[in-house]
Amino acid sequence: MPDPDITPEVIKEHGITPEEYEHILEILGREPNYTELGIFSVMWSEHCSYKNTRALLKTFPTRSPKVIVAAGEENAGVIDMGDGLGVAFKIESHNHPSAVEPFQGAATGVGGIIRDIFTMGARPIANMNSLRFGSLESPTVRRLFRGVVAGIAHYGNCIGLPTVAGEVYFDPSYEGNPLVNAFSLGVLRHSQVARGAAKGVGNPVFYVGPATGRDGLAGAAFASQDLTEESAEQQRGAVQVGDPFMEKLCMEACLELLATGAVAGIQDMGAAGLTCSTCETAARGGTGIEIDLAKVPQRAPNMTPYEILLSESQERMLIIVHKGREEEVKRIFDKWDLPWAEVGKVTDDGMMVVKNHGEVVATVPAAKLADEAPLYHRDSKEPEYLQKTRALQL
Repeated sequence: MPDPDITPEVIKEHGITPEEYEHILEILGREPNYTELGIFSVMWSEHCSYKNTRALLKTFPTRSPKVIVAAGEENAGVIDMGDGLGVAFKIESHNHPSAVEPFQGAATGVGGIIRDIFTMGARPIANMNSLRFGSLESPTVRRLFRGVVAGIAHYGNCIGLPTVAGEVYFDPSYEGNPLVNAFSLGVLRHSQVARGAAKGVGNPVFYVGPATGRDGLAGAAFASQDLTEESAEQQRGAVQVGDPFMEKLCMEACLELLATGAVAGIQDMGAAGLTCSTCETAARGGTGIEIDLAKVPQRAPNMTPYEILLSESQERMLIIVHKGREEEVKRIFDKWDLPWAEVGKVTDDGMMVVKNHGEVVATVPAAKLADEAPLYHRDSKEPEYLQKTRALQL
């Protein structure tokens, strides 16, 4: 089945504005094909690029002698806690998926944040959460509340991580879209900090974890859209389905693997899946990356390059291995009964090149895709309640 033509309607359906599309044309020097349009759509979504909030987030302090890895540099931040130890931690939202499918939406939010921690080389030790819902008088809110709490507990319990703290507030302003923020924390030595960078031209790229399916397809773009009752029902298939027992195996294998020194770079396939993990590691490493989708394990039949790249099937990792140490790495994967496949290599041209059975289906400059998302400065005003809060004398 041929790809759809790139029309203004198709561009709009991908959440790309006319101005953003013009920037894509400048980057590529040509019209994108359908797969490339999907790649830009997920990478330039709010969920991945923070294009509407990045300017505000930069106003927070992020530099200190105690900061080992600052916010935005890697998959999680790392702070020095003394005696050669550090804590890796991160908090991230999974709002839209939880509003559509509360159990799986919340569970996979927990799973994603845990992967961000052990990807840094830290062993996760504790989870927390911060939740906001509408009025409990609403049957819908009660259903969402029960599902979210159950999903958070389920994933943490199965993987063996305690939820040590949490908070929840109810207010009518959250009626249509709850806030589900998952937090995880891990401990590591300074020397154990791992990086999500594709280093070493010629190094092999491994896909690790369960096969890719159509679940969570374009979930990052979905998570960035306005949510209505109608769109929630239509987008139920964009919610990922988690397997915490597989994640436990993945965590133990990755931590063992990192201890060997055989890993040149490591990244989880979270939001935007294979697309994000490949382009971000290449951008951080100042390199390029080439993969062949025919080598990617696939759970569903007849998946297109677009679907494989944008799938957000859970518990998957991308690992760049030092050339010559492949057999050592494979033995560890096999020990933990983890599916794996060697899908590509690191290159020196700065391009994210995607093939399918040897035929090139997408070619995008990795750093421009990862780092040149649009940045918006939205109009804002101070809410009235802040004035009342400041007037309080405690």
